[in-house]
This record gives sequence, structure tokens and C-alpha cells, in this order.
Amino acid sequence: MTLYYTNAQVVVKFKLIVVTVLLKSLKELLTNLIIRIYFCQAAPADEDDDDLDLFGDETEEDKKAAEEREASKKPAKKKESKLSF
Repeated sequence: MTLYYTNAQVVVKFKLIVVTVLLKSLKELLTNLIIRIYFCQAAPADEDDDDLDLFGDETEEDKKAAEEREASKKPAKKKESKLSF
């Protein structure tokens, strides 16, 4: 027994196969994404996040380093002797 399909039937079957394959791929991608999101842990709220520079401002560590550089550039004052010769 030989089955004959019209062009429209072949197109519909092909589209069903493509959609099925795409849905399986999408299911795998979503599953992997859900697993990754599930296992990612957010930083604890009490953790110090001052080292994050979200707005392009200097962080506390950068300010301290800049102050230390400025302090090292200034010459130390010499102690004057109270004895005069």
C-alpha cells in the first residue's frame, strides 16, 4: 500500500517536525537556565559592598590610597633643635 501526500500535507508535516525540534531545544535551554539561576547565590545583605563602583565614584579604598599618596608626597617637617650654636 503506497501513501501519497499532497504538497500541503508535506509542508504541514515538515512544520510539525520543525516545531517539535525547536520546542525540545527550547525546553533544554530553559531547563539549563532555571538550574543555573537556582544554584546561583546572592551576596549576603550584611556583607560590605563598598568595593563595588556602580556609579563611577571613588570607593573607600580608592580614597584611602589617594590620601596615602598625597601624604607621602608632602615632605616631613624636620624637628628643629632647641640648641643654638
